[in-house]
Amino acid sequence: MLTIARLQTRAWKCFREPLDLDLEAKAYAIFAREVGNDARSNFLGKSSLAEAIDFCLYGRLAKEFKARKKGWISRGEKTGEVALTLSDGSIIKRSQSLTASERLWYFPPGSPEKGATQDEAEKAILDLVGLSEEDFAATRYFRQGEMSRLVTLDPGPRLDLVAGWLRLQAVQDCEDDAAEALRELARRRDDASAEAA
Repeated sequence: MLTIARLQTRAWKCFREPLDLDLEAKAYAIFAREVGNDARSNFLGKSSLAEAIDFCLYGRLAKEFKARKKGWISRGEKTGEVALTLSDGSIIKRSQSLTASERLWYFPPGSPEKGATQDEAEKAILDLVGLSEEDFAATRYFRQGEMSRLVTLDPGPRLDLVAGWLRLQAVQDCEDDAAEALRELARRRDDASAEAA
């Protein structure tokens, strides 16, 4: 199974200083506390840290940054970058400057000279990861607010939400069709029993 072995950022949102995290192959929950104020945990970069992975893989930014795509670069900096090293040694890097277009690189393990950029890199990343942008969001990563929404929903809407995340509509349609076929068979059996009597 392919996992993220290292996350590196430079001038990524609130993480102005370079950040370099070695990661193990396990699930992570992110929490934060402000130094000197144990009661404060908001606006300390928890969501930004997780969003860095989504951005590096797919170029997806949270809603507040979509209109101003370069707005994720830390205030006062001219360039920013997010890089992932995967467990197979592949490296994915996405960078931006205030004066140039976003750049994407993919370097395969052991053969950086055979790397790809831009559209070719996007295709290589999709092939490597095996999850589309939507699949990633539905199976490996929950965006901010989605877990609290899941916990507070009533059971019916909660099931619809999870079904949407996992794209279960086709399975639900199949279940409905099978139930209808079963009802039809039961009706025919009952009709046949009534005629035989």
